[in-house]
Amino acid sequence: MGGLLSNGRGGNAAGARRLLRCQTWHRSKEQRSVNNRVWLLGSGLACVRLGALWLLVSREWSHQQSLSTLPLILLLFPEGLLLPAPMIWTLRTALFFSAVLVVGSFTAVALFGLAVGWLKYPCRK
Repeated sequence: MGGLLSNGRGGNAAGARRLLRCQTWHRSKEQRSVNNRVWLLGSGLACVRLGALWLLVSREWSHQQSLSTLPLILLLFPEGLLLPAPMIWTLRTALFFSAVLVVGSFTAVALFGLAVGWLKYPCRK
């Protein structure tokens, strides 16, 4: 009877190495550059979304809302769906929603990066 990491042919060490190779994230140069790209794209996306949010909030505070800012609202989705319909923007709610946008931006970029990394470096048996 083989051990927990046995590959069924008595090669526990080979099976363990194969399992570890598929389950661990090796830090090669290519994968470090992927991590750097995720941070760079996440920060860029968060900055663009935060800029759109604060422009929209400042226009609301100054009572200058217009239909020309409608495309900027699309940058706040899907997190914008969490807001109630008659939203009253205070400094506290704007700061809280800014944090939600930053977390959402990095989550979206990280999931996209994992999907691309999984497609580029599939685990082969």
